[in-house]
Amino acid sequence: MTSLSSSLFKKSQKMIKSKLLVQSSKKSFVYMPAYFRPNSITSKLFETKIVLKNDDNQPKKLAEYAITFMNSNQYISSEVYDKAKLFHTDSAICAATALALKAKPPTILRDSALRYYSDHDQKPEDTRVAKVFGSDRYTCIEKAISANVSATHELNSNGFSLGYSLDDPERHSAGEIDHNSFYPVVIAAAHMNPSIDGKKALKAMILLDEIRGRLDETFNLLNYNLDHALFGGISSTVVYGALLGASAQQIEHALGILVANYTPWRAVRSGIYDLADSSGCSQAFTTEMGIMSMNRALDGLTGPKLELPPSDISVTTSGDKFSIMGMHFRFG
Repeated sequence: MTSLSSSLFKKSQKMIKSKLLVQSSKKSFVYMPAYFRPNSITSKLFETKIVLKNDDNQPKKLAEYAITFMNSNQYISSEVYDKAKLFHTDSAICAATALALKAKPPTILRDSALRYYSDHDQKPEDTRVAKVFGSDRYTCIEKAISANVSATHELNSNGFSLGYSLDDPERHSAGEIDHNSFYPVVIAAAHMNPSIDGKKALKAMILLDEIRGRLDETFNLLNYNLDHALFGGISSTVVYGALLGASAQQIEHALGILVANYTPWRAVRSGIYDLADSSGCSQAFTTEMGIMSMNRALDGLTGPKLELPPSDISVTTSGDKFSIMGMHFRFG
């Protein structure tokens, strides 16, 4: 009888503990947006996505998604973080190699950033600044980002997206190819915002690749002779704004300024094969303009209303089916 009582007591304790665990887990998600809440407590939380409708204000919805993503404690698989870490390491090594070989575009852009836009040995309080690869000096943030993106992209051998969704038949597969060259945007934002630690930086890189990768799936810019760097510029602008505390409306204005004034037309995509030194700099230049647009929006400049590609955009919010998981190494 004593043994039976003991067994029943242990069983009831287990049930109470399990119930409390479920209740506390539910409470921890009560203030999160509906599309970030798990509907059950399992060993692995379910995959989640939201759809940004093409008849809605997509730029603003994209901004709201990014802000919510960066400020919520949603479940993201450790495999996704590992993939972001791997791609970022790869891009940084590509950048260091390009600069060590004195490749002309990144070397010129880095030297220009230090020569003309850097007079800060210490970080100023009221100026948006960051560092270029291989220097401890601060320079204008958009110039640092331009130089660093140019360096990561120069060898054309870091990770890239094929613009195809293999894991979800409901997603688009427009096949726009784009590169993982934009991580310096996150690092530069971390220079400005001391609350961004390593894990938050990786999360921002996952977000940047999610937006860029889903745009690659949604719309092929080749048909319009536009450079795929446009999608990298858009995603960089959104993530940079979210990391610096911009509102959804400010990010929307920045996207309007960027796309209305700085959309990159690509000569090589119209049959003009001009292999000049600046041919591979579109990622750097477009991102520079995106960051400048976001800075101007943060300072109060408004931008025109903008329509993104005429299609729904499906973005992941949690789990392990992020766009970065379908990206590849160039020569891996």
